[in-house]
Amino acid sequence: DLNKIINVCIENDVLIERNLKYNLPDINFIKLALSKGAKIIIGSDAHSISELPTMQKLDEEWEWINKMY
Repeated sequence: DLNKIINVCIENDVLIERNLKYNLPDINFIKLALSKGAKIIIGSDAHSISELPTMQKLDEEWEWINKMY
């Protein structure tokens, strides 16, 4: 159950990662998590410097998340 996962994260001060490579978790999960007060972190899933996202991609992702507040 998604609510249980989110609640456990909140209770244990665990951040929920939004993975840029796979665009997961989806928008509905992120909205639910934010509405409950969960903390979100953006992860690149990069395993080398060349795989890091551009600043433009990071800015777009922050805008996407901020629209949900």
